[in-house]
Parts: sequence; structure tokens; C-alpha cells
Amino acid sequence: MTPLLNSLVPILVSILTVAVAPSLQAEPERKVITMDDYGLWRVVSSTQLSDDGSWMTYDYRKPEADEDAPDERKLQIKHLTSDQVYQIPFAISPAFSDDSSWVACKIDLDRQEAKKLKDQKKPVRQKVELLHLKSGDKVTWDNVTSFTFSKNSTGLAIRKPKTKGAEHAGSDLILHDLKSSLDHHFGSVSSYRFNKSGTLLAYTRDAADKTANGLYVLNLESGLRIPLDQDAATYSQMTWDENGTALAALKGKTKEGFLEKENRLIAFTALTEGSSVSHELNPTENLDFPRDMVISEKGQLSWNTGTTKIFFGIKKQEPDPTKKESEKDRDVGNKKGSKKSPSSDLDVWHWNDVRIQSVQRARSKRERDFTDRSVYHLELKQFVRLTDETMKKISITRDGKWGVGRDERQYIHDWKALKSDYFRVDTKTGERCPMLTALRRSLGLSPDSKHFAYWKDANVWVYHLDSGKTLNLTKDAPVSFVDQEYDHPDEKASYGLNGWTKDGKAVILNHRYDLWLQPLNGEPAKNLTGGVGSEGEIRLRPVRLDRDEKFIDLSKPIILSA
Repeated sequence: MTPLLNSLVPILVSILTVAVAPSLQAEPERKVITMDDYGLWRVVSSTQLSDDGSWMTYDYRKPEADEDAPDERKLQIKHLTSDQVYQIPFAISPAFSDDSSWVACKIDLDRQEAKKLKDQKKPVRQKVELLHLKSGDKVTWDNVTSFTFSKNSTGLAIRKPKTKGAEHAGSDLILHDLKSSLDHHFGSVSSYRFNKSGTLLAYTRDAADKTANGLYVLNLESGLRIPLDQDAATYSQMTWDENGTALAALKGKTKEGFLEKENRLIAFTALTEGSSVSHELNPTENLDFPRDMVISEKGQLSWNTGTTKIFFGIKKQEPDPTKKESEKDRDVGNKKGSKKSPSSDLDVWHWNDVRIQSVQRARSKRERDFTDRSVYHLELKQFVRLTDETMKKISITRDGKWGVGRDERQYIHDWKALKSDYFRVDTKTGERCPMLTALRRSLGLSPDSKHFAYWKDANVWVYHLDSGKTLNLTKDAPVSFVDQEYDHPDEKASYGLNGWTKDGKAVILNHRYDLWLQPLNGEPAKNLTGGVGSEGEIRLRPVRLDRDEKFIDLSKPIILSA
């Protein structure tokens, strides 16, 4: 048996025993449910497990729809190997620290009190409570919007709400030192984020006095605050790399009479070595950057794994139509007896529209905020545009070498299934190589950046990005991976690709019940769960306890949902 099946069998035997045992006993007399019994129902929510598996949170309460009933909400924090239980009234959104020593949660108001404040158009403020699980000691902060633990359980960041009516986006941030129990206060913070190891806290400032704005890093061990960049500008899209050693952001200023900010890309590498190396892309100074476009804060920033490339969005700069309209209205208003023209609300339908009018309306904001993906090579100081109107969507490999782009223009339809033509894109040059035509379903890129998986002709295929070769993986599989329950008038889907193995040699495919290991060289798939799922009609799927984990390591025990 595989390690996965060895760890699985005792669990499944317990499940099947529990399922079968009641059928051997005489069926008890069933109680008739009355209307009075419905008031006894409770809802379980806010379930969390600590990383060491010793603590659990859950909320056990009446449904909120029962407005006449007293608000009995109490978050239960239970130790799973003893009788110790903490109860916190009106607590929501619990989170454990990584070392399982602390739990933090928001504290709501009673439903009726919150309703009174809303009726009076007053803010409904929340608290944050921090509880030490061993001692029971508590710390509470009033008027809070969010909180975040650092990864190494040394700090808790607590965000205060923005001042009502303020034009700047910054608000107070409290950093609570979990070892010393001291609070560090930072003003006018617009965004913040811990790095992966939890040793550094990066944050941006947006104050009423713009000259105090900037990008900063705080070393949580030494308490040293390092200003990386300061300018009378707006900072946005602050992003760490995967390892937490490099940081990127945009800084921009509003251009009078235009819609988009004029942003620059700033980046800092080797941050954990006590110093940093700075990089900057100024569109006005880069000859390859399109003259009529800007770097947009509406597109996400992302790093490649080697911290040599940064991917971002660019957008066309356009005049602000509201400025012209306001000037026009002002001129008209100066004329004696003039009245402002009423605005119209008119939809024009045309048979030649790519999308029908209702879809255009629903997608209007998304279309306005759409950006084209581009890349900046830090060492080469080279800008490359990757997408445009002919190919608007792209997925990037983790190493940043390749992109897989989609062109769906000729397949857009009101009711037919959406298909796309796929292209391999070289991020160094922007060159596109045709991969696949009229493909309905993709299954994504491999975490090692070598393969692109897709579903075609009722089989799972892979495209090798370096060689450009394709391979049908499941043509010799002993089972079909087609979802026979798929009931749409379309090509039947698969049950999905669950993950890629850490050794880079296989994928794990979902069957209706079992899990199958499919080698990437096309050898027949092997049943990882020994057919136990199909035999008992139990759907088995891996449970990911670490959201940052990119691979499935079959050399270690794997927890399954059943």
C-alpha cells in the first residue's frame, strides 16, 4: 500500500463502521417535529483549528433571522484534550497565532444595539480581543476594522478605521508585541503587510500632508524602521515576493484633467541583509513604454520566484470627461435663466455587438478597470508588454519565464460555451507561439513552471512549455475522468486536477470518489486510495492545511476529507 492509503484505512474503517452499525439495530421511534421545535435549532460557524491541533473555535447560536430572540452568540474556544473552554460573547472572525499560544477575534455589538446605531446613522464599531490560551489573559482594543498575526507569532497588527470625511486614505495602525505586550503606534497607514517569515512589516503612509507619504519597512526583531521611499505621492499595490526578501509598490500623482494617475514602479531587493538594492521604472524615461499609457494601480503587482521580474498592469491614459462637463455646466450656469439639461439613461442594442447590452452593463466597471499585463526585468532594465486587444488574458509561470495567453475574441457568444486560442508567450521578448486552438477547459500551470495542463477529448493533456510538445496523459488510464453528472449542453468536464507532486513527476487527478496518481510521462494512472472511495461511494479529497503550499508531497501523510 502507498503511505497515503496506509494512513487512510483506519479512518475509513471507522467511518464505515459508524455508517453500518445503526442499520443492525432496531430503528427507534421517530419524534414528530412541531413548529416549537424549530426554535431549538442552532447554527455552527467560525470553526478554526490551531496549527498544533490542540485548540478549536466554534460559534453555536440561533440563526440571525430570529430577530425577536435574545442575542446569545458566544464564541467557544475549546481545548481538545481537556475540559478547558473559553467563551467570548459576540465574537467573530477568530484566528490563531502560528505557535498556537494566542487567539484573536473581533467583538461585535448585540444585534439590537447595532440596529439602533444604524437607524441613527451612527457608526457600528467593533473591538478586537487578544486571548493568551495558557494564562487566560486578555487585551482589548476599541474601534478596530481588522487584525493580522505575523507569521512567527511575534506581533499582532491592528488597523483602526479611517477618519470620516478625510481625503487621505491613511489611518492608525497598532503593532502589539506579543513578547513584551507593548504597543507601537503608526499614523496615517494606508496599507501594511508582513513578509513570509514574519520578521519584517512593510507599510505605506497616506497623510493629509502628502510630503509625509512614503514606503517603510519595520524590522520586528530590532525595532528599526527603514524608510525605503518618501515622496508627496500616493503609494499603492505594495507586494512582497514569495520569500519575503523583496518588496515592490507603485507611487503616483494625479495628472490634472486626466483619469489615470501617473505611476512609477519602485522595487527593493535583498531586504533581509541589512540593506537593500533599489530599482525604478519611470514610464516617461523608458523608450519601450507606450507613450499613451500609464502603469495602473488597478492591476496587481507580482514577482517571479527569482525576484528578477515584476509583473504589473498598464492602462491607456484618457482625459477626464467630468472635468469638461463641469466646466460646461459652469459656463451655462453663468447665463441668466439657464437650466441644466436633464441626464439621459439610454441603452442602444445593436445586432453586431460582441456582447449583448445587459452583459456590457454588468461588466462595465470591470472593463473600465481592465489593464494589460506587462513585465519589467530588473537586471536588464527592460520593459515588455505581454497582452493587448488581440490577447487580453495571460497566466504567468512562477519562475516568470513563460506566459500562457488566451484569445477568445472569435468564440464570444450569447449562449455557446466559451473557447479560446492559447499562445505561449516569452516574457523576455513578448513573442507569441500558438499552442492550442478552440480549447474549452484549461487545468492550469504546474508550480515548477514546466507544464500547462488542459482537458480535451475527454482526456487530461499537458503541454511542455520549453519544448512545445503535447502529451495525452490519460489515454491509457484504467478509468474515465469524465464527470458523468455534468448536465450542461456542452463538452463534459473532468472532476479536476487536484495538485502536482513535489517531485515534479506526476499530477493527482480527481475521480468521482477516488484519487489517482497520473505520471507526466503518460504511463497509466495508479489508484492512490485503493478503490476504497468507489467501493463505499465516499468522495475522497486532500485537505490543504497550508494555503501557501504549492505541491503535494506524497512522502508525508496526507489528510483527506471523506
